[in-house]
Amino acid sequence: GYYPQASAYSPDGRTLAVAWRGPGDPRNGEVSLYEFASGEAKARLRGSFTSLAFSPDGRTLAAGGFDGTITLFDATGGGFAAGTEEASALWE
Repeated sequence: GYYPQASAYSPDGRTLAVAWRGPGDPRNGEVSLYEFASGEAKARLRGSFTSLAFSPDGRTLAAGGFDGTITLFDATGGGFAAGTEEASALWE
């Protein structure tokens, strides 16, 4: 199964981001956003990341990948943050 690789809380404490690593290939994983109070999953992004951090306003999630890249995501569930170009991963 999947196990946690990294986690981060949003600055307002309402959202928890967790990077999960899947079985086998270390590139097999996902990032999930949870509403902290209820534990309900708000969004999921496929991809394998080793570190996570929210921006001070909580609207952007930075995710560090196994390959050394950093990808910025719209933490409100809108996909990639403005100025980043990557079409293969989308919030579900």
